[in-house]
Amino acid sequence: MTLLEQNDANETVRNRNNFALCLLNGIGIRLLIILMSLSILCGAGSTGFTAPAAMAQQDSNNNESSENASTSGTVEQDSSTNSTSDNVRIRRVKANFYINSIHSIDDARGTYAIDFWLDLFWNDPALGGNTVDEVDPSLFWNPKIHALNSNDLVVLFQSYSDSFEPDTNIYFSQRLVGTFQSEFDLSRFPFDSQLLMIQIESQEFDSNRLLFDFLGSDQEIIYSERPFRFPIPMGKYISPEFELPGWSITSSNVIQQIHVLPYDKSSWAQFRIEIQIKRIWRSFVLKMMLVFALIMLLGTAVFTINVGDSRYRLLALFTLLLTAITFDFTRLQHSPLVTTITLLDLQALLSYVVLSLAISAVVAIGILNRQGVSATQRLNMGMAIGYGTLVLLINIGLFWYGAGG
Repeated sequence: MTLLEQNDANETVRNRNNFALCLLNGIGIRLLIILMSLSILCGAGSTGFTAPAAMAQQDSNNNESSENASTSGTVEQDSSTNSTSDNVRIRRVKANFYINSIHSIDDARGTYAIDFWLDLFWNDPALGGNTVDEVDPSLFWNPKIHALNSNDLVVLFQSYSDSFEPDTNIYFSQRLVGTFQSEFDLSRFPFDSQLLMIQIESQEFDSNRLLFDFLGSDQEIIYSERPFRFPIPMGKYISPEFELPGWSITSSNVIQQIHVLPYDKSSWAQFRIEIQIKRIWRSFVLKMMLVFALIMLLGTAVFTINVGDSRYRLLALFTLLLTAITFDFTRLQHSPLVTTITLLDLQALLSYVVLSLAISAVVAIGILNRQGVSATQRLNMGMAIGYGTLVLLINIGLFWYGAGG
């Protein structure tokens, strides 16, 4: 082989090696690019799957935290419920009272003023075995009592002290003054009787949380809507030193019952003091009813006047009628101004009717006398007897109905 041929062969080999090397380099670069792309894709894929996992983990942690928080809240709620359950247990509050005075009775409005002491006894865990003087009174439970039939109840004095009543450790005493109201029935005036009441309830605790027990009772009652009545002696709970002008106290009772409100059906324990009073009617009978009776009876005397003197007979009757009207007007100035017709009003109206009947009878007899009817005198005598009997029956009936009823 010549030198030229040898050089050509070497050049050919070198070109083949360069081509192979270039081809390998190109393949290597492409593989590197592919590997780098795969690495990037794998990295992105790894990041894409890792974030949801972290979020899922975070959600799981949040859910666990929420469950823990919910569980914690439930525990606290149960604890509060238990505490509330402890607070809403029924407290038996023993009650006692003493009435110092009753005054300012207003017939027209049905109002009256009462000055009285109200003593309450209960067992308060806040005392914790200590005496009342060792504990802040603001920590004591308070029944929050109020009077249903009074808008101006005023506390003149109140105090806490240790109780010596069984099953109690707090003695809460208040002196209260207020104007109370009841529905007065004056249809039998002046023979009427009225019921004075003090209606005590709690304004915060219903019957599921508070019940009253009258201290003067020797038994624990079962509360219901039906009233449970305790008759009480007069001198023990009502001061004998005060006087009730124009009235006398006939009886007194303590009533315990459940008061159900109609609009929401809630029930409240009520401690009610009832005092029955009766009007002293003798002065009204002598000063008013007897006067009307005499005016009506004087009409009988008219029939003793000569039958022919109709003018004088009518003049006498009209004078009696005017007297009755004038006296009735004066009476109304000193009687309760009520819309109902009282027994005294009824007597006054009947006096007008009876005198009007007498006037009619006199006119009729006068007409018959002018016509020359022979039986006029006998008719006049019969009218006089009938009129007098009617007047007596009316007034006796009114008195019997009022005083006896």
